[in-house]
Amino acid sequence: MIPPPASIRELLRRAGWSSDRQVPVSARVPCEHPAQAVLASLGGLRVGSVGPGQECGAGDIAFRDADSELGVEDEWASCLSTRLICIGGEHNEHGELFIDSKGRVFGASVIHEVFYLHGLSFWPAIENVLLGRRAKPLIHPTQEHVTLYGERYDHGDPRLFSY
Repeated sequence: MIPPPASIRELLRRAGWSSDRQVPVSARVPCEHPAQAVLASLGGLRVGSVGPGQECGAGDIAFRDADSELGVEDEWASCLSTRLICIGGEHNEHGELFIDSKGRVFGASVIHEVFYLHGLSFWPAIENVLLGRRAKPLIHPTQEHVTLYGERYDHGDPRLFSY
């Protein structure tokens, strides 16, 4: 795994992370999937805290090697032509985090039906969550619109993540 950006390194260290940290990962995570390296390095850590952020509320992340409680990953994986694996919870467990086989990091709200992209690669996505930068929502083919940050997003909105 590449080193984290300097902007969040101290948050990671305070949570117990070090560059040589390695913890076991369950067999549910394929060795070749990016979730393997993420959970081996960060599994079991709670990083950051909820509070004011740069564009929206900054969040915390609880990295854990456990199946999603929402069960949205298979449906969204089909839409995205990838494999999604849950890597933990975010924002005081009000959302779940997923990483796909390409290394993109997504989130799903446990409060309302919305799925969103935190970043196209791991560390920028984690930095976005911890520092409070807005995610890009996705609209499922069965949805007419989604709401995130109190704003409505309709098909064709340039603020959506296009897949």
